[in-house]
Amino acid sequence: MKALRRLLRSFRCAGAGVWETIRTERNMRIHLCAVAFVVICGIWQGLAPAHWALELICCGAVMGLELVNTAIENLCDRVSRERDEQIRRCKDAAAGAVLVMAAVSAAVWLLLLLGTPAYRQRFAGHFAGSAAGWLIGALWLICSLVFSLGLDNKTDKGDKK
Repeated sequence: MKALRRLLRSFRCAGAGVWETIRTERNMRIHLCAVAFVVICGIWQGLAPAHWALELICCGAVMGLELVNTAIENLCDRVSRERDEQIRRCKDAAAGAVLVMAAVSAAVWLLLLLGTPAYRQRFAGHFAGSAAGWLIGALWLICSLVFSLGLDNKTDKGDKK
């Protein structure tokens, strides 16, 4: 019984960490918006189960790395609030890991949605009717890339590197 309580407590603590990161970190909220966008597009395109698995792995990896990045940044801020080259490099590397995974995830997403002939034909069919349709399609791609890459790398607390 004691082991079960400890296990449940660890899940509660992990959940609290996820919630705190969502609440305080703008980039995590951007990633959540990107996940919602990816899911909507995946449903719209009728992704196969294997493609869903790849998308979920990519989305989970980006959000997991964002949690690790937040933990590293918070620990670095706790160690020293003064300018320190080693701490700056550490924080930049952690943020870079998130950026790399987000870029890879965006590439996977584009390949899955647009890379196979069936999806490409379905995508083009939705937007082939008019110039406005192509404009919507182009805006859709641009917005998805911006959300997937999480280009804004500052938090609500301010980035104190």
